[in-house]
Amino acid sequence: MSKFDEVCKMNFNEHAEKKGRFTYLSWSHAWREFKKCYPEATYSVRTGEGGLSYFGNSEVGYMVHTDVTVAELTHEMWLPVIDNKNKSILMPNMMDINTAIMRCLTKNLAMFGLGLYIYAGEDLPETPTADDIKPAVESIDDLPEGLMQTVSVIMACLRKKDSSEVITIWNKLDRKEIDTIWPHFSESDQTKINQIFTSGSK
Repeated sequence: MSKFDEVCKMNFNEHAEKKGRFTYLSWSHAWREFKKCYPEATYSVRTGEGGLSYFGNSEVGYMVHTDVTVAELTHEMWLPVIDNKNKSILMPNMMDINTAIMRCLTKNLAMFGLGLYIYAGEDLPETPTADDIKPAVESIDDLPEGLMQTVSVIMACLRKKDSSEVITIWNKLDRKEIDTIWPHFSESDQTKINQIFTSGSK
C-alpha cells in the first residue's frame, strides 16, 4: 500500500463538523495528523501586492492560496472566501480571510490523501429522517383479526413464560399461518419461541 493510500484510509469523522449542508475538518487536527505522517512537511500562504494574503475585489469576491510541501513534492490549493452556505463574501473582514486560509490549508492537505473522502462527498453519515427509519418488526395491524389476536396472546404468554400455552397455540396453526405471523414477532420473541420448541423436543 502506498503512503497516499495509507493516509486516504485515515478516518476523521469524529473531528469533522457540519456547518449548514457542508462538512469541515478542523485545520488544527488535520495539520497535527499530517505532521505525524510527514514530519518534514511545511506550508506557505501566497501573498500578492502589498503582502496581502488574498486576491480579488469586491465585485467578484476574493481568493486565497496555499502551498504544502513534503520532501520535493509541492501541491497548491486555492479557495474563495465564502460563508457557511458556500456563498462568496464580497466584503470580507480579517476573520473571514483567516478562516478561508485555514480551510484552504486543510483542503490542500487532502491533495496528499488526508481527509480526501470528505471532499469526495463521502462525509459524515446523514442523520436518518423518520421516513428512513423502518420498524424492525412488522405491525400486526395488517393481519387478519384472528391472527392478530393469536400473535397478541403468544406475546403475552412469552412475557409470562408460559411455554406450554405457546406450544398449544402454535400447534393449532398451519404452515401458512405460521409464515404469516412470524415476521410480526421481534427477534427476541422469535428466539424465545425457537428455544421453547428446541427444549421441548429433547
